Amino acid sequence: MAIIELPASTRHPIRTSRELPRKALPRRRHIRTIQHISHRVIGTWEFRMHRNAVRADPAPRSATFVPKKLVHKTNSAEVLLTDWQRIRANAFIISAHWPTTHSFYTTGHSPVDPLLLTETIRQMFPLLCHTAYDVPFDHHLLWEHYRYELASHATQITDRSGPLNLHVECRETVRRGTRLAALSLAVTVVRHDVPLATADTRFTVQPPAVYRRLRAGRSDAALAAPTPAQSCPIAPRDIGRRTRGDIVLSPSDDPLRWGLRIDTAHPILFDHPLDHAPGILLLEAARQATQALTPTRPMTAMAMENTFSRYVEYDTPCWVEARPLPSDPLGRDRVAVTLTQDGTEHYATTVTLTPTPALPHDAPQGSWAPFRPAVTTAP
Repeated sequence: MAIIELPASTRHPIRTSRELPRKALPRRRHIRTIQHISHRVIGTWEFRMHRNAVRADPAPRSATFVPKKLVHKTNSAEVLLTDWQRIRANAFIISAHWPTTHSFYTTGHSPVDPLLLTETIRQMFPLLCHTAYDVPFDHHLLWEHYRYELASHATQITDRSGPLNLHVECRETVRRGTRLAALSLAVTVVRHDVPLATADTRFTVQPPAVYRRLRAGRSDAALAAPTPAQSCPIAPRDIGRRTRGDIVLSPSDDPLRWGLRIDTAHPILFDHPLDHAPGILLLEAARQATQALTPTRPMTAMAMENTFSRYVEYDTPCWVEARPLPSDPLGRDRVAVTLTQDGTEHYATTVTLTPTPALPHDAPQGSWAPFRPAVTTAP
């Protein structure tokens, strides 16, 4: 397929004039560029926030966020992006604002939650598609690959609130006719002029007719009523969660294997009917599985390399399996996690972990189990 890049003179069709007052943009010498982009098959990124899900601490009055429709949200309180600007033909700076706390995006100890980072990057997909690349709102964004890595100092941050900038390079821009068909993104997340994380990802864009053909024979999302998960969850304290409703794993006879709990009534993971499990649910399942291996030792997922091969369906059991790997060159723990249905792999990730230091000035957001030996296996 041909790779066609927009000319530098191309203007975006939608632009919000509402801005969050911020410092001058970080100087270029602080920014690293990601050179490697992986290519995978099918995944998805289609979920919006529930109208009743609220941010624990409202953003300052001076913070004005982009319209919720541009980031595929129904609850404006869950919008994280505040502004965007094109700096070259396929390069952008996107501003965001993180809340201090959140009802779901919490790791238990460290304020920097990798899934909050992921959701921030997720919101870039529709924002750029609808504003910079003229993608219609009825098109579907399908996830193929996603990788992030937090900077080593991320676990030392004691207050995550405030503005940050995402420096985005769009690569391998593929079009079918005049419409965007696929896009790779390389992202550097900068907070207080210092890089906080890097990420790269790739997604495809499918018009409604193509998506209907892809999903032919599956459940009709428009008719699916929200349904709480029926299986029993693992203990919240084993993974630093406060409520059973946020647990996406159920126990099995194998300590390295769990069932995936799909709660379509969850206010953050689902706010509208979907005909498959959303991508953020799969990442959360992998994170909970890695934490469940060491229930007495809080861990931060410093990096994840995610591959989406097939949709995770509702009508057959999905199994989450973890396998400890040899440490990386920095001595950090690594765990491979796969999600399978009917013996076929649908999602796979490699998670790199470090112990999470307790915050010095307040109590952890979760509660942790008393000591008991962790599950270990040979590499």
